[in-house]
Amino acid sequence: MPVRFVLRIDDVCETMAWERVEPLIELASELGFRPVLGVIPSNRDPKLLAYPSRPDAWERIRTWHKNGAEIAMHGYEHLYITANRGLFSPNSRSEFAGTEVTEQRRRLRLGYRILVERGLNPCAFMAPAHSLDSTTLAALCLETPIRVVTDGVALSPYEYRGVTFVPAMSPSGLVPVGVRTIVVHANTSSQGELAKLHSWLRRNQRRMI
Repeated sequence: MPVRFVLRIDDVCETMAWERVEPLIELASELGFRPVLGVIPSNRDPKLLAYPSRPDAWERIRTWHKNGAEIAMHGYEHLYITANRGLFSPNSRSEFAGTEVTEQRRRLRLGYRILVERGLNPCAFMAPAHSLDSTTLAALCLETPIRVVTDGVALSPYEYRGVTFVPAMSPSGLVPVGVRTIVVHANTSSQGELAKLHSWLRRNQRRMI
């Protein structure tokens, strides 16, 4: 099967670069595919808190969800509390990997509860910095009904420890098969980079899933 693509937009929260994030989500709706929005339940990341807030932020995120966008729980507070890479992360920092199961369960339980109380139905999990460990997976299954992780290194989705991984990192960018997740940090992308992405999405509209 020819390669298919999933659009994943990270770091969606009350404080973000709305002028960059919102047009990208609206373009996906226009082109007829559903992006995955990585929503931070209780953002405490100083870098993200520096962006402007909107009083209708959660209402706007709910509208995107009602219009078809899928919601992934993007950690809990988006804070890095260990230097652990976890199962496959290229980054030596984590909000989850390397912490005790009780703490991971607490963060996942509270994060999921916040999103549900905000009127969102998260179908997947994504750890900040791509960093999670086997304890995270066990805690996720104990504290939430989520059984999908938008992450991993592979050409196609696979199962591990009762969880389906939809890969966000490819072992090779040269193989034109499988499923690839396009991970976008719109907050920190330049307008030129986003313009190129918008153009690419229009050209590859039929390959988006």
